[in-house]
Amino acid sequence: MQQVEFAKRISISTTILGKIERGERMPSVELLTMIAQALEIDIQELKGKDPQGGGNSVESFN
Repeated sequence: MQQVEFAKRISISTTILGKIERGERMPSVELLTMIAQALEIDIQELKGKDPQGGGNSVESFN
């Protein structure tokens, strides 16, 4: 999925999405929830936690 399509899916601009991707802006909990739902993953995976309790599944936000 391209950035433009994903930004539309979660109702934010591509500028904001780009800043989040580059770590220049931290998303709100509400936006993290929307991103997780759009990706069909648990929000804990975005935060670097394995929802099954097995440690980190992806890199944590810095």
